Amino acid sequence: MQGVGTYLEHARNYFMANVYTFEHKGMVSSDSRFLKWGLQYTHQYVDDELKEWIMIDSAGYSIPNPIDDPGAIDPENPPLFLRYNVKAQNYLQTNLLAAYVSHQWNITLKNNDLLSITGGIRANYWDYNNQFMIAPRINLSYKPYKMQNLVFRFATGVYYQPPFYRELRNMDGTLNADTKAQEAIHFILGSDYRFQAWNRPFIFTTEVYYKYLDNIIPYQIDNVRIRYYADQTAHGYAAGIDFKVYGEFVKGVDSWLSLSFLKTEEDIYGDYYYDYYNAEGKPIGSGPEMDPEAADNVKVEPGYIPRPSDRRVNFTIFFQDYIPKLPYVKMNLRLLYGTGLPFGPPDAEPYEQNLRMPDYRRVDIGFSYQFIHEATEFGPKNPMKYFKNMAISLEVFNLLQTYNTISYIWIKDANNREFAVPNYLTPRLLNIKLTADF
Repeated sequence: MQGVGTYLEHARNYFMANVYTFEHKGMVSSDSRFLKWGLQYTHQYVDDELKEWIMIDSAGYSIPNPIDDPGAIDPENPPLFLRYNVKAQNYLQTNLLAAYVSHQWNITLKNNDLLSITGGIRANYWDYNNQFMIAPRINLSYKPYKMQNLVFRFATGVYYQPPFYRELRNMDGTLNADTKAQEAIHFILGSDYRFQAWNRPFIFTTEVYYKYLDNIIPYQIDNVRIRYYADQTAHGYAAGIDFKVYGEFVKGVDSWLSLSFLKTEEDIYGDYYYDYYNAEGKPIGSGPEMDPEAADNVKVEPGYIPRPSDRRVNFTIFFQDYIPKLPYVKMNLRLLYGTGLPFGPPDAEPYEQNLRMPDYRRVDIGFSYQFIHEATEFGPKNPMKYFKNMAISLEVFNLLQTYNTISYIWIKDANNREFAVPNYLTPRLLNIKLTADF
């Protein structure tokens, strides 16, 4: 029994962001060509005041515990130390200019196969660090004449994402003026296969992708808040494959099944730590700096580590049905499964965020009744005649009341040991909804 402790997380933050965007788009088309262009100007103004602190009390001891100082003015009441304390105020104004042009060619080959080529280029200028970015892209689509139900797709290109304010702010509230736009090079290969089953239409979609990432900003997920390591950058990748079957499993209503595999990792530039060993060669700990009391210090570079979005498997089923003689009464059932996401202590280094949450599982069910539809007739004086569609629905989210973990609260005891206490998503939720179309 360690005793009773308290955990107080305090925040008095103020955040205001005004984003103004002006955009022009244009296009010219013909039978075999399609030209598009656009110009965009974005102005961002941010006013941010950050005041946060965390205090942990374990059995009457503040963590971290103040060191005894007998010579102090009041040794019985030493200064209070907080586990986390940050105070900052920032104002930021930035401007982003963007322009793009793309051209699509539709070509019929000699064997009547159809080839569609879309090429384009996007240019961006960000005045925060005077960065100018050029991003070419190309997309190919091939449809064999002898297999009209099959389409192959390939896309590649360069993508830049200038960071928003939150990606510029360090953990201590300061802004990193050297931040560059995050960069990605995409390679995507996919296909669409249309087929008939039970005399009903279906489409089977497959997509394989690899994305090389550079200048990415590492981050961690703190409950529902994303916190960035703005003073660090990394390179990484995201690779995976997606499968989806979409169609009328029940005649007249659409359902689908999807399965995805993903692996995404990053390697932070310049990160390292030291493993400490005693004279007998046994490990005695590790830390960010060399330990002069250890017999040997071995520098370790963590290399690739999982990104916070590294969910390896994701599976979804969405199924709809209705009563044959009452087609406007429908039922939908959704099943979701996803493997656990990485996590770790909030004050740990990114390479220490290598624990895994439990798998995510949820079942939703819903019922709806469309009482105004295309076959509904009203008299000339009935005010309901102005509605095209109207339906009422009852949805039960998380039907089986599964306790899915969204994050953890980390508690320390007087011995500086940490315990992860899970925060759960809503166990079960009822939702009644009325929708109408005019």
